[in-house]
Amino acid sequence: MPAPAPSTLGLTLRGWFRLIAVGLVLVVLVGVVRLVGLEWRQFEQARLARQAVQKLRVTLVAAEMVSRERGPMNGMLGDPSSSGDPVLRDKLQKARANTDAAFDAYQQALSRAKPGEAWAQRHQAALRDLNALRLSLAQARAQVDQLIARPQTERSREDIRAAVSAMVDLVPRLSAAMTLFADEAQQADPALAPAVWGARMAAELRERAGLLGSLFTPALTRQLPFTVPEHERIDEATGRIDELRHLMVLRVESSP
Repeated sequence: MPAPAPSTLGLTLRGWFRLIAVGLVLVVLVGVVRLVGLEWRQFEQARLARQAVQKLRVTLVAAEMVSRERGPMNGMLGDPSSSGDPVLRDKLQKARANTDAAFDAYQQALSRAKPGEAWAQRHQAALRDLNALRLSLAQARAQVDQLIARPQTERSREDIRAAVSAMVDLVPRLSAAMTLFADEAQQADPALAPAVWGARMAAELRERAGLLGSLFTPALTRQLPFTVPEHERIDEATGRIDELRHLMVLRVESSP
C-alpha cells in the first residue's frame, strides 16, 4: 500500500496540534470561568453579609439610644423643680435628638430593600413596626414631659413607674428586627454567627444594666423604700445581668 504524501501527513499533524491547542484553551477557559464564578459568589456573599451587619448595627444603635435617653429622663423625673434643671433638660434634649437620628438611620436601612429581593417582605414588616414604634416613643415622651411639668410632690410613684415603663417597653420591640438582620447576616456568611450573636448578647447586657437604673427611679424620686414587686424586678434584672456576663465571658474565651 503506498505511503501517504508528505503534504497530506503534514496537514494532519497540524490539525491535531490545532485540536490539542483548542482543547487546552477550552480547559483553561472553563477553569477561569469557574474561578471567576466562585470569586463572584464570594464577593456577593461578602456584600450581602456586610449590608446585613450594617443593618444590624443601626438597629442595635437605635436600641442603645432609647436606653441612653432614659438616663437624663430619670434625672428630670427626680428633679424637685417643675421648671427643671437647665443642665438636665439640655442633656435630655440632646439624648432625644440622638435617638431620633438613630431611628432615621434605621429607617433608611430598611427602606433600601427593593421589592423581590430576599428578605424584602420582612423588611417591609420591620418598617411598619418602626413607624408604630416611633409613635409610641412620641407618646412616651409626652407622658414624661407631663410629669416633669408637675412639682415633685405631685408626681406619684405609680405615674413615675408608668412613664418609665413606657420608655423601657420600647427596646424589646426592636428585638424582631435584630433577629431578622442577624439571620440575614448568618445566611450570607455562616462564619459571622459568633460575632453577630455576641453583639446581640452585649446589647442585651447593656439594656439590662440600664433597666436596673430605671427600676430605682420611682422609689428614689419619692424617697420611699422599694415595694415587693420592685424588689422582684430588681432581683430578676441583676440575675439576668450575671447570667449574660457569664455567657459573654464563655463566648469571648471560646471565640477566635
